[in-house]
Amino acid sequence: MRSGYSPKTYDGFFLEWEQSTLVQLLQGGHIAADAHFTIGKELFRNSKFYVTGGKHRDPDTSNDDEALSSTTKVQEKRNIFRKLEYKRTTQSMQTLQNWG
Repeated sequence: MRSGYSPKTYDGFFLEWEQSTLVQLLQGGHIAADAHFTIGKELFRNSKFYVTGGKHRDPDTSNDDEALSSTTKVQEKRNIFRKLEYKRTTQSMQTLQNWG
């Protein structure tokens, strides 16, 4: 396996290129990543990928970026909840830091 990869490399392509090596390294693993890693669900059946909403696409052939980046109503509600939880957590941490 090559040492790292260029940030300009599409994540899904990296998974495809390094599949033979990664299949052993990721076996039984749980991977949390953004939507660019969605193809990992197909490539690595013995691993569990948790990816953000979105669809896998080939950046060289897809010209429908708006449709791919749209958020569903369920995702919007989930994002509101996450933002509130994040705010509550950070406020609690700030309180603890100021108190101590």
